[in-house]
Amino acid sequence: MPLAQRTSEEELRRYLLLFFLVEFVLGFINDQLEVKDGYSLFAFAGIYLIGRYLRLYPQHLERWSGRSFLLGYLGLTFAQSLALFLFAYGTGQSIVASPLAYKFMSYVSPINILAAILLFLAFSRMKLQSAAVNWIGSSTLAVYLIHCNARLIGRYTGFVRELSEQHPTGLFIVSVVGFMLLVFAGSILIDKLRLLLWRWVISPLYDGIARLWVRVGLPIFQFPELRN
Repeated sequence: MPLAQRTSEEELRRYLLLFFLVEFVLGFINDQLEVKDGYSLFAFAGIYLIGRYLRLYPQHLERWSGRSFLLGYLGLTFAQSLALFLFAYGTGQSIVASPLAYKFMSYVSPINILAAILLFLAFSRMKLQSAAVNWIGSSTLAVYLIHCNARLIGRYTGFVRELSEQHPTGLFIVSVVGFMLLVFAGSILIDKLRLLLWRWVISPLYDGIARLWVRVGLPIFQFPELRN
């Protein structure tokens, strides 16, 4: 994005403030910009600008430790979760069914954006050297894709709604956490299966077709080299 590369720190900070002020008024309060709860190019551009600013000017945050950012994230997330729970308890409405509560769970919620920044900064201070973490981390994109699949979201919310209606609060929370862990683990395993299929089936098949194509002498289309 040329804007983030050609501006000074002060100018980029002003653009950020203006961007998120516009997004807050015309995207979060009243979606005139059609940011679609964060599922839009406009919202992604804002996240990119934040990342660019943090990458270019990290010196302002050096005095804060990763623990401070993590505590800030946990405190902010707990406060919002508690507020949403009290709202649902007081109004008798489901959090998922309430338009107001749903806004605060969207990706354009200022609270969620700030929480994401704090979590990112917390992990940026950590030095992890673990084969297990790397093994899981290589498939986190699959977790996101399966989590946000339009055909599955309705099933997720429907199942969680059934849990909330059938179980008391304590058991409901434990059940939801267990369900989230199962979805996460299932997504990781699906992606690992995909990688195995690629390595053992798709990639050899592709290489065989490419070699046959060259042997036959059809140079019209050249197969690109793929990395396993």
